Amino acid sequence: MLYICKIIILISENMAIIGKDGKTFSHDLFKVGDQVTFLCGDVLKEGIVLVVDALGTFECPNIPSYDIIVEEENMLYKHVKCDLVKSYM
Repeated sequence: MLYICKIIILISENMAIIGKDGKTFSHDLFKVGDQVTFLCGDVLKEGIVLVVDALGTFECPNIPSYDIIVEEENMLYKHVKCDLVKSYM
């Protein structure tokens, strides 16, 4: 039988990450369903946040990323680093 362990984090009112050690990550997180823009190469894309990887990925641990759907392309962009994502204008 396979067991999956999920790490629990605390999120403050402004959606900043607070780790177990009490340190906070300076970036405010977007929420699932938020409309955002992000850079993919030199192209600015618009999409909707489907997943918040608040604890990062294997390649970039402790740096949040997002999975973002771009409906016009019928494409899901995975692990978009938080510094590439901006609020939808």
